[in-house]
Amino acid sequence: MPRSLATTTRRELLRWMGVGAALPLLPLPVRCRRVIVVGAGVAGLAAAHALSRIGVEVVVLEALERIGGRIEPGTLGPVPVDLGAAWVHGSGPGNPLTQLFARLGVTLQPDRVPFHVFERGTGYLTRAQVNLLNRRVSSFLTALPLLRTQLGPRASVAEGVDLFLALQGLGGVALARSRFMLRAFFESWYAGSARDLALEWVWEDESFPGPDAFPVGGYGQLVDGLARGLEIRTGSAVSLVEHGPSGVAVHTEEEVIRGSHAIVTVPLGVLKARSIRFEPRLPERKQRAIRRIGMGAFEKILLRFEHPFWRNLDELFYRSRREEKVPFLKDLLPFTGEPILLALAAGESADRMRLRSASEIVDELLGAVGEIVASTPPAPTHAHVTRWRADPFFRGSFSYLRTGSSPADQRSLAAPVDRLLFAGEATHERFFASVHGALLSGLREAGRIVGRDLGVDALL
Repeated sequence: MPRSLATTTRRELLRWMGVGAALPLLPLPVRCRRVIVVGAGVAGLAAAHALSRIGVEVVVLEALERIGGRIEPGTLGPVPVDLGAAWVHGSGPGNPLTQLFARLGVTLQPDRVPFHVFERGTGYLTRAQVNLLNRRVSSFLTALPLLRTQLGPRASVAEGVDLFLALQGLGGVALARSRFMLRAFFESWYAGSARDLALEWVWEDESFPGPDAFPVGGYGQLVDGLARGLEIRTGSAVSLVEHGPSGVAVHTEEEVIRGSHAIVTVPLGVLKARSIRFEPRLPERKQRAIRRIGMGAFEKILLRFEHPFWRNLDELFYRSRREEKVPFLKDLLPFTGEPILLALAAGESADRMRLRSASEIVDELLGAVGEIVASTPPAPTHAHVTRWRADPFFRGSFSYLRTGSSPADQRSLAAPVDRLLFAGEATHERFFASVHGALLSGLREAGRIVGRDLGVDALL
């Protein structure tokens, strides 16, 4: 996800106060006999790993034939790539992922590259023009309290952008460019449509200090480390979870597994689709939270070529004269040593991808690349288009707060029901939409079961 604009905001400088907070603990009227973890993403693996190290019997059920969830190592021909999560956001020493990768001997490569804007029919904007857009984003962030006061608590980011630009008195090209940059910035950050993002809550979540970084060798190394020694049953899709004050029974097509607790870590999109039935039904407050919180779309198009034919592409927003379908491009050559271009589509542009085939998407991207390099690009040797939104085991990429929702919904989603617990990035009020948020949520629920806070030292 692009993190280049507005780098002097609170995401780099403010309000990080540590990751441990006291939690209400579940009463334990019966001994913790066996914990069933539903989902082998980072949240589930972190919870299972921490409990296993304490001596708790844990079984992890995963619907897919692979583990990792929204971390998916893949390849473009012989080159390993991350098809899902790829960045460590805020890679300073306080980030638990930074600590875990260090223990695994994995180097983090900071993602510091120049940022550009390319406009169809104009070409590359000058550095002065890009800096002006950057300042306009920063000004919008500064104006958020005023915009919220004038528009009310149910306003969208799109409404906030329109009011902000009206107050700025912009018109013509300046107005069009600024609207594009503001909307593309927020959609690429939160993966929701600007018309759906809650103005009241954007830029209120937190992050760790430090640059964004790529783990050299990929995120799969973290998944493998957390999974080591665990009992994980892949190909075990859960259809029903029975729960009560004395324990749980988790149903798959092949078996019913009973335990003292269950931790459900499936993506919010799966909960929205009601792919898993709960008996008794979840409380209305939790069901309302599932409906209210948004599940964003964030897709990747990866192209590998025989040789690099571009220069100084770095990291680039591409603005066309119509609605942008793939507005963000990144050169991965400095990070992979291979001639790979990455395109990111988020929010509305990602949702529109559902209507087109992979070949159509690749052809459109090649057309944009041709405009940028002012020549016809060669055919890629390998291409991959992700489909997180369409995948029934995910139904989206990560969560965001929609208009009408609030952090109270995230707290409701995280709240335990008898001996049924919930983890995953969507349940973390401070660090949602991140791998470290998923990891911390898994530690939170493991700690809730055993009666004490668990930090990153409980892992690896």
